[in-house]
Amino acid sequence: MHAPFESILEYEAFSLRVPEQQLDNLAQLLAAVPEQELKQMQHNLRQVWHRWVTAREGPLTGARLLFLVLVFSHQFS
Repeated sequence: MHAPFESILEYEAFSLRVPEQQLDNLAQLLAAVPEQELKQMQHNLRQVWHRWVTAREGPLTGARLLFLVLVFSHQFS
């Protein structure tokens, strides 16, 4: 499975990929992430979110927001 904007976003810096077969163990997998690594991932996510929300075109509103919602919903349907 490919994530949206995977070619330009370094997802590994702010997310975990969990194989579908391991979803029953999600709580244990998340609990096994060291606290320092989790804090770094949270920091990285804030950076990515800030850049996407406040891109050159301004905050995500109206048509830009609708477009991204449609892109993300299509990717995961």
